[in-house]
Amino acid sequence: MIDARLGARLYEESEAAAWRVDSETFARAVDASLAKAFAGRTPSAHDVSQYVSTLHLRDLALACACAMGDEEAWRHFVRAYRPALYRAADAIEHPSGIAIHAANVDSRTLQEISSRAACTPMVDDEWRAATWCRRPRQE
Repeated sequence: MIDARLGARLYEESEAAAWRVDSETFARAVDASLAKAFAGRTPSAHDVSQYVSTLHLRDLALACACAMGDEEAWRHFVRAYRPALYRAADAIEHPSGIAIHAANVDSRTLQEISSRAACTPMVDDEWRAATWCRRPRQE
């Protein structure tokens, strides 16, 4: 959906290369976001431009890196969003009835928790890393 020039600009602004996310992977994430936002219709160039200006590009780059299993990205996510992780952990219903304190676990365990709990990254106009674990998983 995005043209090469816009894709290159968004990639540069996102600083995705710092997370070892290539431009093609990042463009697919942006395209997925656009497809969800404009489901069932073809947006104009103006609509696309307006929409991508609302994206939190650095958070999207971090989400891409985490989705790729990048350990450094996961460590950064845990450090930067620890308070949000504590709030999310308190909201996760664990089979034992005890809240999972995700902010205290290593990144591999956090990845496992996120794959089973309501902590799947959403790529849409409202997505931000701080809301990552507050959004219900949609499958």
